[in-house]
Amino acid sequence: MDKRKSESKTALKSTGKDGLSGLIWAGNKVKEFEEFIKQENPDIPKVIICTWDDNRRRNAYEYGLKKIGYKFDMVFGCKALCKKII
Repeated sequence: MDKRKSESKTALKSTGKDGLSGLIWAGNKVKEFEEFIKQENPDIPKVIICTWDDNRRRNAYEYGLKKIGYKFDMVFGCKALCKKII
């Protein structure tokens, strides 16, 4: 969003202002979160689940997350991207 007053109108909309840098930032934060989770409780196996709102986002998430080990799986009857952290 570019203005505070348009904050409530941005659900499922793209502003096109951040582009590729936002995806790179998000990918780095996912990797950082995985490392944090490994250190927090090292003896407990964990699963990270990623869902989406529409097909365009699904394709973008798949493109970025499959490189770091995420795969499609069924979770509670819905398709999602998952990664098991051991």
